[in-house]
Amino acid sequence: MNSLSKDLLGLEILGLGIVGAIALSAQPIAAYPLFVGDNGAETRQPDSSTLANSRNNTPGNTLGNTPDNTPDNTPDRERRAFYNSSYDYWDARVLAEYWGQTTDEAKARIGRKILWGQEDVAILDQFLVDARIQHLQSIAPDTELATYTFYLESRYTYNDAEALAKFWGDASPRDAKLRIERNLTLGNPEIIDAALDMARP
Repeated sequence: MNSLSKDLLGLEILGLGIVGAIALSAQPIAAYPLFVGDNGAETRQPDSSTLANSRNNTPGNTLGNTPDNTPDNTPDRERRAFYNSSYDYWDARVLAEYWGQTTDEAKARIGRKILWGQEDVAILDQFLVDARIQHLQSIAPDTELATYTFYLESRYTYNDAEALAKFWGDASPRDAKLRIERNLTLGNPEIIDAALDMARP
């Protein structure tokens, strides 16, 4: 049996089917690099461990199908992975700014990294740190309220800022808006909400 036949047989055994086997047999079964397209979209070809997992729905699986026959790398599956994770809207929002994408695109990209496994999640977490630092540095506390972009996009109102200023001992509602902006950047809306619950009569 020649090497091509062995490759085809091996891929058949892994459950990829003859069509999938033929499509992949020309490529060596090894760790494939991460590719980033011109539009920032990422694709990753499967490594050998992914091939071994292709019959089930494990986080590293990029070849097999989900139980409902939905391809693993669809945007819907990526977004489901995001919504089922510990990441929230503000994580996606700050990463969207960092990556130059829409928030919806960032949610899908986060989900994609979750599906790819722990190494990609570790990289994602570092991206999140860098994105937060970048956004915090973009805030101009004493000049433009327009730099408080997350506060302006949030559900918090002037009355909330006024109540929080008194609770936090800030000089003005503007200072409280800055605290809100920083907390949202750091992914801590629960700190704001807890303070508001105590600040309101």
